[in-house]
Amino acid sequence: MRPLPETARIEVPRALASDLLAAARALPARENEAYYDDTLQRSVLDGLKARCADGFEWLLEEIRPRLARAPFSVAVNGLEFDAENRLFIGLCRAFGSLVSKPLEKPRAQLVHYLHHDADLTSSGSGQVYTELLHTDGADWPEQVDLLGMLCVRPDERGEGRTRLVDVYTIRQELEHRFGSAVLRVLEDEPVPWLLAPGFGADLAWRPILRPDSICWRRYTIDFALAHAGLELPEPAARALEAVEAVTSSTASAHEWLMRPGEFLLVDNRRCLHARTAVSRNRSSQRLMVRAWVRRPGGASGPC
Repeated sequence: MRPLPETARIEVPRALASDLLAAARALPARENEAYYDDTLQRSVLDGLKARCADGFEWLLEEIRPRLARAPFSVAVNGLEFDAENRLFIGLCRAFGSLVSKPLEKPRAQLVHYLHHDADLTSSGSGQVYTELLHTDGADWPEQVDLLGMLCVRPDERGEGRTRLVDVYTIRQELEHRFGSAVLRVLEDEPVPWLLAPGFGADLAWRPILRPDSICWRRYTIDFALAHAGLELPEPAARALEAVEAVTSSTASAHEWLMRPGEFLLVDNRRCLHARTAVSRNRSSQRLMVRAWVRRPGGASGPC
């Protein structure tokens, strides 16, 4: 098990955390659904900047260079978050617009509360999909760029640990185990992805790998193949199995238990993520808040 490196961590001074919390609490409280309006998202960002300009900008300047280098993820500790999610929304909005599928509780929400007992599970094997390394937005016409996560409460037994691995590590393992030819297939051969019902439940075709990015969620490809009655050409099918083998067995993933109040920002195009298993025969207090972010100039999801 590899912990997240210290170069990907930020510890916020207590005085700044207090100032940011006060700035967030000074803003109007809204229901989470209201933030589908990007103008309202922007008003939260502007409000935080106006009330805590130097401190907020310092934090953003600490995050940006860390997000740009492997493992393309940043964990921020020491912050205090308001119950109405204004600081969480403002931090995410500093990097782009929060986006989501059309509102459909409990699965599709702009600010999404994640409980382990609501995770999607394979009807055949019983596999919990969030336990498998993946990128989010595989069932969108275009991937989301960033993933923001806030730990409200960790699991009391230390289960549900966060896991991350970057695209370059995956590429190296694929080449080492299966040869460079598999990389060419994964870059050159588009595969089908079954889009979510909010996007018309059509198919999107795109490759799994690009030179510096990855899109991977095996079950979305399997759903697409079954939906359209398709079979992949043999080289593409073998390449899929190679990715499955590497992502299911890699020892290179960073793994740690997020602390209460820990904020994690992940480059969803250059990093796969998952969580370790949470026992299904007991109640867990684990609670996370998630948001998806579209960087400026990217394709827009419905919001």
